[in-house]
Amino acid sequence: MKNSCFRGVANRPCCDLYFTEEADGNRLHPARPFIPRAGLPFSRKEFVVKVFITGITGFVGSYLAEHLIQQGDTVLGADLDPWSPALASTPVAKVEVVPWDIAGNITETICDRVADFEPDAIVHLAAISIPADCGVEEPTPEALATNVDGTRAVMHLAASLPSPPRVLFVSSMHVYANVKPLASVVDEHSPVNPISPYGLTKLRGENIIHEAANEDGIEAVIVRAFQHSGPRQGPRLMLADWVKQVIHHKSNLLKLRRREVRTDITDVRDIVRAYRLLLEKGTPGATYNVGSGVLQRGEDILDLLFEVRPPRLPVEELSPGEQWRPVADITKIMKETGWSPRIPLRNTLTDMIEWESRK
Repeated sequence: MKNSCFRGVANRPCCDLYFTEEADGNRLHPARPFIPRAGLPFSRKEFVVKVFITGITGFVGSYLAEHLIQQGDTVLGADLDPWSPALASTPVAKVEVVPWDIAGNITETICDRVADFEPDAIVHLAAISIPADCGVEEPTPEALATNVDGTRAVMHLAASLPSPPRVLFVSSMHVYANVKPLASVVDEHSPVNPISPYGLTKLRGENIIHEAANEDGIEAVIVRAFQHSGPRQGPRLMLADWVKQVIHHKSNLLKLRRREVRTDITDVRDIVRAYRLLLEKGTPGATYNVGSGVLQRGEDILDLLFEVRPPRLPVEELSPGEQWRPVADITKIMKETGWSPRIPLRNTLTDMIEWESRK
């Protein structure tokens, strides 16, 4: 790694040092919360921006790139994988993708290309985002390298640029403490205490964002994204798995982990609208929940799925039992940006079915 990539950026200790634990042992929180600096407004006469996206060829990244292009923005991306052939006829296929493994070193090629692009904003999406891939009790080395060290690398890159861009860091609902059935709605001040290694890596990433913002004066906004779905999503996630089985079932049976799920789920196209609005209107140093704000029952989702795509299949549960996930209080983002989810779950399922049927 060449020092030219890190002009004026000091080496930082391991992000574990940024955590404190309260006496009762049930909360983790940033030891040094971000203090907004004066004189750093993110404003333009016309909000058209140049955005660098990490993880651009992934599920959310491709939708975000598509939305930004529709808004007149200029996009550059980084990822390990090129664009999927399924997107060859779409505008995003023309967006340049710089090869970069964020778990590895930042090369001078990356630094120079991003510096030449002169981004107004960076959206950091790249991560190992399937919780099961991040470990069972403790984060795997791969999860730490990608989700934690990769976030540090992105913030180093941002600080090295002549004009530091605004950074939008996509965190997760999994940073919140476990919820009880009668108290499942969480706002941005609700206790954080991840119960999964994935959630822990995301919370550590949040602390890196706070530290870099304080030390380098970078405008940073944190998004805690709740479950989202839509066409093109990989089959290992709940709705995508159910749709894939309904369309391509070889036996007259739908196998799922559990049907007694309580969750908050949003269309990915609504999610990426929120991300761009937060680039424009989000408060530096602030954290925002992005979700539907609606509790969805697994049984109701199944009913809707079979209504949109009959016939109804018998269901086999692989791990029966209840699972409660938090529901987003989205008052803050609605008030500050005017955003609200627009796409009903029925439309999401219909579009997912149509996409899967073409494969």
